[in-house]
Amino acid sequence: MSYHWTPRWGKESAVTMKSCPRVTLEPELEGEVGLFTPPQRIELARKFERWARQLRVSAFILGRDAAPKRPVALRALPRRKLALN
Repeated sequence: MSYHWTPRWGKESAVTMKSCPRVTLEPELEGEVGLFTPPQRIELARKFERWARQLRVSAFILGRDAAPKRPVALRALPRRKLALN
């Protein structure tokens, strides 16, 4: 390997670009979107953000439905109103 300067469009720069990626993704994500173009990645990111929001909302609703219900508390009536009954 030579240590002298080469232009960006030379053959050596292509080898250098391959060995040092600019973006590092998780391995599972890299397997899914490794060949996607930038617009395709943006579209997929928007879809994942929309799905994540839906999952958070549905988890909140399901968690609230699964929580034990509080018993209905009857308010104590003042004596004046009790006398009217």
